[in-house]
Amino acid sequence: MFVDIVNQWLSQQLARRAGEAAAASQIAQAHEAINRAARETDAYNLERRPLVFNVFGLLAQAAQS
Repeated sequence: MFVDIVNQWLSQQLARRAGEAAAASQIAQAHEAINRAARETDAYNLERRPLVFNVFGLLAQAAQS
């Protein structure tokens, strides 16, 4: 559910910044990294707390652009 909410927010940010290529690229990269990490966490049954911290770090990086 957490990743779904994050994906919704990223989609909204991508739509808002569609004309800004650099910002859109940062958001798309964050989206890919977050979803990859979520898949790996589920596949290997890893602890979710590090995923949450990683997601917030990636969101912070994407928001700075």
